[in-house]
Amino acid sequence: WKALSRVAALCNRAEFYTGQENMPILKRDVNGDASEAALLKCCE
Repeated sequence: WKALSRVAALCNRAEFYTGQENMPILKRDVNGDASEAALLKCCE
């Protein structure tokens, strides 16, 4: 799992929009496609 999560985090082009630091991770809006957004939220 460590290697997979590292690759998912490093090779992901999605990013969270700014100004949402106080929101839960799963409710934050993401700039990127759906699969990369899901990986970003999972690894975060």
